Amino acid sequence: MKLKKILIAVDNSELSLQTALMGVDFARVAGINQIGLVFVIETLKAISTPELGYIAMDAVQKSQVEAEAWLDSIIKKINYDKIKITKFMPEGDNWNKIIDTADEWGADMIAVGSHGRTGFSHLLLGSVAESVVRHTKIPVLVFPAKFVNKEEK
Repeated sequence: MKLKKILIAVDNSELSLQTALMGVDFARVAGINQIGLVFVIETLKAISTPELGYIAMDAVQKSQVEAEAWLDSIIKKINYDKIKITKFMPEGDNWNKIIDTADEWGADMIAVGSHGRTGFSHLLLGSVAESVVRHTKIPVLVFPAKFVNKEEK
């Protein structure tokens, strides 16, 4: 199977920036010609009062602006003109939306970063990377934070 599309999941962290850049390096080596960058906007739970609903919408709109700025900054750092880059900013739960976006776009692979939390913090925070791996039907390339940080030195 020839890989044509890789979806790289990012947020506004240094880990996700490094994951994106490493995902692009992987795409170059693998001959992948399309990259999708997905930044999931985590929407607030619906609240029944209109006043709070407006505040929630303002927060979502602000998050959308910040997400788009972050994606644009990543794209500026990608110096590879042979790859078509598509931006996605779905709203909802991180891992679900990453998988949904990959399926809808027809990605052949997903790339994610992982903080590598263990124990109690893993139980509390969960792991987006782990959930993507468990629930998707396509290959997932996981960049552990320890590896990414080691590469920066």
